Amino acid sequence: MSENKFTHAHALVGMFIEMTAADGKMDKVELQTVGGLVAAILEPAGMDAEARKQIIDESFTWWSSFNTPNDRVQAVFNAASGIGEALGKELRIKAARALMIIGQADGEVADIESKFLHACLECLNITLDEALKKQ
Repeated sequence: MSENKFTHAHALVGMFIEMTAADGKMDKVELQTVGGLVAAILEPAGMDAEARKQIIDESFTWWSSFNTPNDRVQAVFNAASGIGEALGKELRIKAARALMIIGQADGEVADIESKFLHACLECLNITLDEALKKQ
């Protein structure tokens, strides 16, 4: 278990990383997608490239520190549990859409990725309809 503390930005990145691993494999295209989405979400929040890289590195270190996938997933959900109240709805919708993009990045959506997405939507306090709705 990890001793690292992290912010809501870390929790979002942790969810993104976990989505890349949900189907049992971390494809390069999924990981590249995470980097782009982190920039798209965190740059407008005032994080420069160096700060985003640090968040990604810290999140990966934290994510990699767990002994089992179940421990890791539980930790991701625990870390993300306050996101729904802490972040604005527009940002949470962007995060939900980012999770969908990551899940589809390798050209297929595994059942476990869909289940993970729905659990993340609960953490984000966003419905699937809200995430899919055009703005």
